[in-house]
Amino acid sequence: MEKCKKDSSVPSKQLLDCLERLHKALNATSFTDMVTRLEIIAKHKGLGSHLSPSEDVCYITSDIFYLEVLFQPAGEVADVKVAHHGEAPVSSEMLCNLLRLKNFEEFGKELEELSSLFNTSGDSETNMKMFSALQFVEKDLLKMFQIPRPVSSGDPWLDNVLHGRIGNVTPRNNGYPMSIEYYISPYDLLEEKMKPESRFCGNKVFVTAEVTNTIQRLPSASVIADSPQMTNEGFPVHATLDDLVSMDLSACLFLKFPRPVPILSCFIEEFQRLTGISMSEDLKLVPFYELLMKTKMNATTWGSDSCCFLVTLPGHHRHGYVISQQWWLRPWEGALVHKIPFTHPGHVPSLLSLLRHQTAFSTLIASCVTGKRAQPGGCWVVDSMMAGS
Repeated sequence: MEKCKKDSSVPSKQLLDCLERLHKALNATSFTDMVTRLEIIAKHKGLGSHLSPSEDVCYITSDIFYLEVLFQPAGEVADVKVAHHGEAPVSSEMLCNLLRLKNFEEFGKELEELSSLFNTSGDSETNMKMFSALQFVEKDLLKMFQIPRPVSSGDPWLDNVLHGRIGNVTPRNNGYPMSIEYYISPYDLLEEKMKPESRFCGNKVFVTAEVTNTIQRLPSASVIADSPQMTNEGFPVHATLDDLVSMDLSACLFLKFPRPVPILSCFIEEFQRLTGISMSEDLKLVPFYELLMKTKMNATTWGSDSCCFLVTLPGHHRHGYVISQQWWLRPWEGALVHKIPFTHPGHVPSLLSLLRHQTAFSTLIASCVTGKRAQPGGCWVVDSMMAGS
């Protein structure tokens, strides 16, 4: 089958599926078996692979990142390291354990997740320039995060999440992109106080870059000085994207959500105004209440505007909330958003501030929506509550 193809370097999906099914039925008991499995997994995920000249390291590669799978003389996995091109490899205990346990299915899923965070559909030169722009943005975001600021609570992590310039930043590591936590709900805060031994993760976004069909101007150098001047609002002064510090690329930077997030149309319009990049082409506006129902309760059908949701409170009290007909008007439309495009690190603080407002709003409304329903008599009407907020 592979010989019949004009381009034998790209095996057919049918052949790869057959090979994968065969190897799943076999136990990888030797070095050769392990390498073969890794090669098949890499091909199935659209990645390259090759052995080192010494044949003790198997490389799985893309234009943006690569994995080193190191083997012991007996053929057992010694270590798995992940790196982006131009950076030092870092050991990944999780990936190493998956291969030692021969859990190839989960290993493949991790590879797929790594690949999905960066759309590298362009040529190698574009991909490398795009990744260079991402590195400069990451550097500037870390500078903003590390500039000292007054702390308004006794918990630095919580203060950064809720009040920091750009939330709580975790640098890129083990091939996974930089993440920014920007909100944590009152319910999760209460849970954390009741369980101090655990740390709840706040709502977060990943800082990524992707090849696009449109040309954007992206940074080719850092736009924030190492010891920057500060504005009256407490943000570092940054350079504009002129010819000295930027380049035109068929790519864009993104704040990417782990899962699609319901966002009101008014916030989407504000995102577009701040960045100058249109988002409306890929978004379908529907009643915001429907989006909340779909994401919170996995509901595929919705009640009418006369449906009353019952919420149980401490002390055996119950509240009932009605989603009124006003939610079907345009001001309350929204869309499921996967990612927010931007081109300058200076966009990020304002985008995150809007996201905090949107998430607080969604958390409030979602707290009124449950699987328990009753007749609407005597229920609170949600849009009248919102008028007061």
